[in-house]
Amino acid sequence: MRLGGPTPHLRIIFAVLCLVGVAACQSVTSPPARQETTWRRVGSWSGRGNQLLETFPIEAWIWRVQWEARNVSRPGGGTLRVAALSADSGREIAEITDVRGADHDTKYLSDLPRRYYLVVTSEDVDWSLVVEEPVD
Repeated sequence: MRLGGPTPHLRIIFAVLCLVGVAACQSVTSPPARQETTWRRVGSWSGRGNQLLETFPIEAWIWRVQWEARNVSRPGGGTLRVAALSADSGREIAEITDVRGADHDTKYLSDLPRRYYLVVTSEDVDWSLVVEEPVD
């Protein structure tokens, strides 16, 4: 054993543990690693313009929001921002999307089971949202 610092093996082990720790702290961007997840619809909304949507309960630790922005009124225009907030505290939990123009995607979220609501800020675009949670 040499004095003056960790051995190369200890450095490698430390580096691997650091990478695993960083990966564990990342937000969920994909569905849970399960075979054939079945999803239950919690709520769905559509509209045009700004809206504060009603609260809904999430009973799972992972849930998703499918969103779409379409029918942009003017070329190069149309914006959609959607945020999920805690219905208990009003604190913003996650940004679902912040896009310009027509687009669609699914955002997966991981947070405590609780009541949530969505805040939609939209200009010159029709939007639709579907909130789902996995079925056990």
